[in-house]
Amino acid sequence: MNKSILEVVFGDLDEKNAYRQKMKRVKALPENYRTAFKKIQKYLYHHGEEGWNMAIFDQKIESFDWETVGGR
Repeated sequence: MNKSILEVVFGDLDEKNAYRQKMKRVKALPENYRTAFKKIQKYLYHHGEEGWNMAIFDQKIESFDWETVGGR
């Protein structure tokens, strides 16, 4: 499969768009949840194991969304 020059230079654009969508969801969270998410994100970027994936962020965002809706 031939990759375009953009894919070679910038990587998979679909993954980048998905990441941006996730970060929009984080921005919509209340401040205390947003702060907690950012700290978890920073920790995983610095100390996470190699090969982890973005599914961890999906799970955290989803759990924070549920807690926000539940009024906790």
